[in-house]
Amino acid sequence: MKRAIALSLLVGASIATAAGQFLKLTGSAEFTVSKAQYGNQVKSIETRFFEQGYDKDARVFKVVTRSVRQTGLDGLTEDSVIEAHGTKSSLYDTKLWTAKFKGGGFQIFNDDLVSVTESGCCDSPDLNRMINAQTGNLMFTAMNESTVEFEVPNSKLGKRYLAQIFDEKAPAKHGTRSYIGTIGYFDGAKAISIARIYGEMPAGSATDLYNLKPILKTKDEFREHTVTVWSADGSTDAKSAFTDLGLFAQFYLGSSERDVSVFIDQDKLSSSKSKAAPDVDIDVVNF
Repeated sequence: MKRAIALSLLVGASIATAAGQFLKLTGSAEFTVSKAQYGNQVKSIETRFFEQGYDKDARVFKVVTRSVRQTGLDGLTEDSVIEAHGTKSSLYDTKLWTAKFKGGGFQIFNDDLVSVTESGCCDSPDLNRMINAQTGNLMFTAMNESTVEFEVPNSKLGKRYLAQIFDEKAPAKHGTRSYIGTIGYFDGAKAISIARIYGEMPAGSATDLYNLKPILKTKDEFREHTVTVWSADGSTDAKSAFTDLGLFAQFYLGSSERDVSVFIDQDKLSSSKSKAAPDVDIDVVNF
């Protein structure tokens, strides 16, 4: 007979509305340990609430995360159900969407995106699912914390994003060269371009991108994950604002290190402006 240990916690919070009333949000946590084939199985269910934005753009997210792990074995299984509420007449008065994603570790990325992280096992990378906060649509899945946001100050231009992405549709070969990784370029609603990187790798070897960092113009500024494109301050034209920027990365081919620079030109990735060694291909697809 299985014996279980269960712990629970209730957390209450009150948020004032514009009408002077209060919205009560109650979180909870449940933790259960039971006998399993290879030790103990640990299950948890946690409900939390997160706020994003201000005034008419204010949103609140109810996130229910379920996780399962087994002592003595590697790996953690998590999934999150997210329920988003927006603001029309009064604070959080409109249900926007509900969606389920693999992973936990919910975070507010900025005023437009939220993320859920599926932790990698062993040497596998973490997968950060970047989600449009208004629609609940999955924008892209970033490898580790590679997402870089580009914003133009004093403009109405939407933000852009560059990241190393999980690209399950990438062909394993480009001619004789083997797939290494993919850089993706996105606005807040859709993919604009991807750049798949291929190299001449020795048989049986594998490699991955690392040391990713944004490529800036002279006046631009990078802090945390955000690039402020001061060189295009006040611009009204996305094609001129988002150009000559990019993402730099390194990787190994055998025992030799390679650099690759993927450039944006006129608001899309450019195969002609991107740079790599002669034994590396950059295959750009524009949507």
